[in-house]
Amino acid sequence: MKTVSFSTLLGGITTVSANASLPPEYHARPSYIGPRDRFWRHHKETKTLIVDGVDNYQTIWDCLYETEEGALSKEEATQLETMFQEQVEPGRGIGQRIVDNKQDRWGNVILVEVTQAMAPLQVKAVQRLAHCVRTYLPQYFEVRAMYKEFNMEEDEGLGGNTPTHLMPFLGIYLPTIVDTILSTVRFAYDHAGWQGITIRDKILGNLQTDPDAPVSKQQGRRRSSTAIPLPEELGFRASEHLTYDDFPNLDAHFDGQDTAYTVNFALSGPEDYQGGYLYVVDNEGEKTFFKPAKYSAVVFLGGFYYHGVTQISGGHREMFSNELWFNPDLPLGNTLWNSNGDNMDDYIRACNKAGHVPGEPCSVSFSKATQHGVSREAILEHLDDVEKAKQQGAPPPPPLSKEQHEQWDSGDYSESDEDEEEWGEDYWEPEERYLPDFFQSDMDKLFFNDTEEPHFLVPRKLEPGQHLPIFWRDNMERIKDDEAYVIGLPPELHQEFTKYVEGNGMLELAKRLIYEHDSLSEEERFDHNQENKIYTLKDGQTWGTMRPKWAGMDMIWIDPGDEECFESLVNVLRKGNFDVVLESVAELFDLDGVMIQGIGPIFLSHFDHDPEYNQIHHDLIEAKGAFYNVIVPIYIPEGGAPLYLGDDERASPIQMRYNRGIVQGAGTRHGTGECDYRPQKDVRLSVAIYLADVNDENVEIVASDSTSLWPTQGDTHWFRAQKGRFLSREDPSRSLKTDQGRVPINVQDTRPDCVEQKELCVNDPDGFRLDCPKTCELYLEDEKYYSTLKDMVDGKYQDKKARREAELKDVPAPTCVAKDGGQPTCEEATATA
Repeated sequence: MKTVSFSTLLGGITTVSANASLPPEYHARPSYIGPRDRFWRHHKETKTLIVDGVDNYQTIWDCLYETEEGALSKEEATQLETMFQEQVEPGRGIGQRIVDNKQDRWGNVILVEVTQAMAPLQVKAVQRLAHCVRTYLPQYFEVRAMYKEFNMEEDEGLGGNTPTHLMPFLGIYLPTIVDTILSTVRFAYDHAGWQGITIRDKILGNLQTDPDAPVSKQQGRRRSSTAIPLPEELGFRASEHLTYDDFPNLDAHFDGQDTAYTVNFALSGPEDYQGGYLYVVDNEGEKTFFKPAKYSAVVFLGGFYYHGVTQISGGHREMFSNELWFNPDLPLGNTLWNSNGDNMDDYIRACNKAGHVPGEPCSVSFSKATQHGVSREAILEHLDDVEKAKQQGAPPPPPLSKEQHEQWDSGDYSESDEDEEEWGEDYWEPEERYLPDFFQSDMDKLFFNDTEEPHFLVPRKLEPGQHLPIFWRDNMERIKDDEAYVIGLPPELHQEFTKYVEGNGMLELAKRLIYEHDSLSEEERFDHNQENKIYTLKDGQTWGTMRPKWAGMDMIWIDPGDEECFESLVNVLRKGNFDVVLESVAELFDLDGVMIQGIGPIFLSHFDHDPEYNQIHHDLIEAKGAFYNVIVPIYIPEGGAPLYLGDDERASPIQMRYNRGIVQGAGTRHGTGECDYRPQKDVRLSVAIYLADVNDENVEIVASDSTSLWPTQGDTHWFRAQKGRFLSREDPSRSLKTDQGRVPINVQDTRPDCVEQKELCVNDPDGFRLDCPKTCELYLEDEKYYSTLKDMVDGKYQDKKARREAELKDVPAPTCVAKDGGQPTCEEATATA
C-alpha cells in the first residue's frame, strides 16, 4: 500500500490552489457552512430524538442519568457538567510523538499522544452513553468488517472493529465531553506544530478571508480534503465507541482525506490486552508501533497516513475514536459509511436553500451514498449475494464499483499524490553554485582549515555587517538555501551582552537551575514538566523561562517576560551597534522594513547525539522572505559550540564563533549540535535575535511563532505596532540609535478580577497573565513606554532595581520623639511618587 505523506499533501494543496478560479484571499470558515451543531441543536433544545417514528430522547436520558442500574449519579452528572467549565481536567502532557520518515532529519510530526487527556468519570460517561445507544438504538451499533466497508471480496485478514456510533448523541447528552475532545486536539495541535498546516492553507488559498465570498460546489465538496483550519473551526465527521472483540486485528487503512484529525482516546490500558499495538505508516513505508496509556489520547493525521492495529491475542481493547472535518457535525441517522465531503456540502446547500436555521430540523434528506457511489445497504446486500453464489457454486455477481475496487487494490487513493519537486542540479544558477574562483586562490588564508571547520568553508575574518553565503567544504558548492549566511558582528555587541547577562544574574540563574536543581527551594525550582516560569533577576526585570522536554539534553531559554524587559534587551543591541547588522540583512534580502520579533538567550549544558537528528528543523517556513534569525554566540566553553546547518539534502555541524553570527531564514534547516559541558559544570550561551519584515499579509504568520512568554503568541496588535520600527524603506532615518518606538497601543484587562488576583501574574504566566496584561504590566502604558524609551536612547535608563533603590533613598528618615522621659516613638514617613 502507498502512503500519502504530509509533504505530498502540501504538494497537492499547492496544485489545487493554483486553480485560477479560486478567489485570491481566504479565511477559515465560510459563513454558508453554519455552526458546528446546526443539524442537531434542535434535538437538544426541544428534547426530542425521533428515530424510526419513535421519540427516544427521554429513554436515552433516563438510561444515562436517571433510573437504570449503572447510570451516572446526580453527583457525577453535576461533576461532569462543571469539570470542563472549571477546568478541573487532568494534567495533560505529551507522550509518544511519531515523525514522518524517520530517516528524514526534518520529518513532520504526524502523531502526538496526549497523556491524561480524559478523566475516569468522563470515560465512564462515554461508556455509559455507548451502552444506552446500543441498548435502545441498536441500529447505531454494528460489527464492521473492513472488507465490507471498502466494498471488497471477503477477506477476514483485513480485520475490523465493532463501533457504537455516538454522533450526534455526544453533543446532545454529553457536551462537556465534546469540549474535552476539541481542547485535546488543540493541545496536540499546538505541541505538534500543526499551525503550519493552517497557515499554509491560508497562504495557498484554501481558507477564505471573506466568510461571505461565493464558494462553488467543486470548492465546497473538496473543502474538507484540501483545508485544515484551527481545530475550533472543525466539526465531527464521526464519533465512535470501539471494541475489537469480534476481530483479531485492523489492517492498514486511512480515514479518508475528508478527515483532518483522528482522535482516539484509550479507554483501556496496555495491561488490559495482549497484542493490539497501534501502528502508523510513514511516507517511507516504515511502521511505528506503540500502545497508548489508559486515559491518553492519540491525535494524528489519520486522513493522510495509513494506520492499523496488530493482532489482539487476548484481553479487551477499547477505544473512543473521533474524526474531525471542515464541516458541521454529522446529522442524526448517518455514519462513516456515508459521511463524505460531497454528501455534506450538498446537504448544507440544500438545507440553506430550504431556509434552514440552526435550532430547527432540516427537511432535506442526507444522501446515503458511500464513497463507492452506492449505499451501505446496497453493498451489504451485494456481499450477501456473493456469499450465496459461493455456497451454490454459481458465478459471483459483478462488483458494484470496479473502479473503486481497483483503486483500493493499487493503493492509489489520493488526487494529490504527486511527486515532490526535486531541486536537483538546477537550484542555483551556474555562477552562484560554486565558491567564486577568487576565493579558491588563497583558501588557507581566507578560511578556517578542515580541522577547525570540517564541513563548511567559513571565512576567518568578516568586518561588521559583512556577509558570505555558506559553502560545503567537500565540493565547494553553496548549500541549497538562499537565506543562510555567516555575518560579521560588531565586537561591542559581544561586550554589551556579556556585561548584561553577568550583571543581572542570568548566567548564574541558568547554572543554578541546571546544576543545583535539587538544592533549590520550591519557589526557585524549575522542573522539566513545567511549561513556563517567571523569575525576577538582579535587575528587577521580569523574565520567563522555558525548559524543553527533549531527552538527552538540558537547555534553558530565559526570555523577556514583559515589554520593559524586552526593551532592555533591545537597548543592548542599540549600545552594541547592531544597526550595522540590521542594515546589512535588510539590504541583502531587499526588505521593506525591519522590526525585532524576539530576543532569546539560550543556555545549554549538554546535547547527546540523536541518530535520527530530530533536533534539526526550520523556524517559520510560511514566512520565508520576511523572517530571519541571527544567532549571536555570547559564551563558548572549552570544546566549542557546534550548530547543525544545512538544506533538504544534508546537514552538518558548524562552529559558532565570537563576533561571528549565523543568519538563518524562515526555512533554513538548523539544530543544536552535540556537546557536553557537564564535567566542568559549564554552559554555553547564545542569543537568537529574530527579525521580521511585517506587513498586513504576513503579520498573523509572524505573530503565530513564539517559543517565549514575550512577545505573546498571536498578538497581531503589538506586531503591527512594531512594523518597520528599526529600518524602513519609507523612512530612512529609522534605526536603533534614532528609535522612536512602537506606535501607541491601548492596553486593557479582559477579566474583572485582575486587580484582586494580581498574585497570579507570576503563578499563572500562560493564563491569568495574558488575560490581565494591564494589571500584570505585560505592556508598558504609552506614557511610561515613551519616557522609558527616551531614557534608553539617551543613555539615561535605570533598570527596575535601580529605580526602586533611588525611590527608597527619597524616603525621609522616621521622626522619633521621646515622650515623658520614656523610649522614643518613631513615626515612619511615607514616600510619595
